[in-house]
Amino acid sequence: LLAIHGLNDGLGSSDFLISPQLVASGAAAVGISPTAVIYSGGATLNTTGEVRARVLDGGEWSALTEATFIVGTAASAANLVVSEIMYHPGGGTPHEFVEVMNISPTETIELTGVKFTAGISFEFPVGTTLAPGGRLLVVEDRVAFETEYGAGHPVAGQYTGKLDNGGEQLVLTVADDSVIIKDFSYDDEGAWPQGADGSGYSLVLIAPQENPDHNE
Repeated sequence: LLAIHGLNDGLGSSDFLISPQLVASGAAAVGISPTAVIYSGGATLNTTGEVRARVLDGGEWSALTEATFIVGTAASAANLVVSEIMYHPGGGTPHEFVEVMNISPTETIELTGVKFTAGISFEFPVGTTLAPGGRLLVVEDRVAFETEYGAGHPVAGQYTGKLDNGGEQLVLTVADDSVIIKDFSYDDEGAWPQGADGSGYSLVLIAPQENPDHNE
């Protein structure tokens, strides 16, 4: 970004010319922090991040185009589970949360753009990763959550919406909605644990490493 603030010498002056140039050459690794470079060939992306680019054609620059590229192992139905749901906290305070877990034993997974699209709304920020066996929380209200459970928990952010106390559908998808990672409904009746319905307990997935059907 080149910004110039220019002022004439006086009210009657019209002799003012600025001809700025921003010249870049060579190549550099492209990371999350944008670097202005001119490429005559391809560029290698070593980390997930946003790329902004223009094309030079016959002396004319195109409009700016931008896209997010994900590098690494993408989150999928095979490696990511919803491991815990606090949908009806005791006392009525807004410390609901949902926890996701990477069940891969060896691979760190990319959560960039992964999002909850039903039940609650939340999109994991660019650059979010989850180590093997790692867990991340999305919460209703971070202040209320930390008041109840203390600070230092792996909170990715606050979601919008509210988990239904009577049960509802939750959907977790990849960034472009092309793949559904998890689509299930929890409940507060039947075989579902009654203690999670306002008695201070959460729903916890049994044997998450086995990637069980979340509807059961």
